[in-house]
Amino acid sequence: MNAVLLNSSFVTITMEPFVNELKEVVVQPYGLSGDIAADLNRIQVQKEVSASSLGLPNAGKPLPSQSKRLLYEATSGGAGIPLNPILNWISGRTKRLKERVAIDEQYRRTQRVQQLYVDSIFEHQFKIPKARVNDFMYFCEVDPLFQQIVANKDQLKLWAYMQRKSKLYRENNGLE
Repeated sequence: MNAVLLNSSFVTITMEPFVNELKEVVVQPYGLSGDIAADLNRIQVQKEVSASSLGLPNAGKPLPSQSKRLLYEATSGGAGIPLNPILNWISGRTKRLKERVAIDEQYRRTQRVQQLYVDSIFEHQFKIPKARVNDFMYFCEVDPLFQQIVANKDQLKLWAYMQRKSKLYRENNGLE
């Protein structure tokens, strides 16, 4: 390389295709033949170890969120005199954790709504720039009517609400 090439901001490199044919390929450590059906019958696969494969109770139950686990810990008593619930109630920790669980649920609802629509719908139908979609969803999330419509699972009302709210959002943010 010379100094002219190194100082240039644009360099054109011509490439030529190269095909390298191999006579044989051996995949180790399983010695696969390339015939999927034959290979699947020949290979011994260990059973996945999971709560459901072991037949454990509550295997299909989803894990609680961190906020719900913290709330449970704050409200459940230990051995002997249950001081945790009393101290957390006095300090206000239990109330804050309950509020946090409610906020997390609101956010999860908002995320589910956002996943219903592809980005192009926000851009073309609601006229919300792609970079502002999360802000728009938060704008909707804080409205109790939004939470009520989402809880009712009425997609037609949700669509109409999102159209009205997007117009208001654009006006408030100078996007019209």
